[in-house]
Amino acid sequence: MKKIDFIKRVLALPFFILPTLIWSQTEVYDYTGSVQTYVVPLGVGSIQIDATGAAGGEGGDGIGGHGAQMIGTFSVT
Repeated sequence: MKKIDFIKRVLALPFFILPTLIWSQTEVYDYTGSVQTYVVPLGVGSIQIDATGAAGGEGGDGIGGHGAQMIGTFSVT
């Protein structure tokens, strides 16, 4: 019985992985100084946004910032 359960799980695996691979898409936006938009494809319920800031320049005190990174998953309609 255990062998049959294993085979069922292995055969079902592509049905869980393929939708993720098909719908995974990466868009890269460089800094432009203006608003940038992204149109969410039909059927997508959430998106992950990874925003990374550059390190700051040295100010009057000689210390610049290290930049920051924020990652979040957002529900979309």
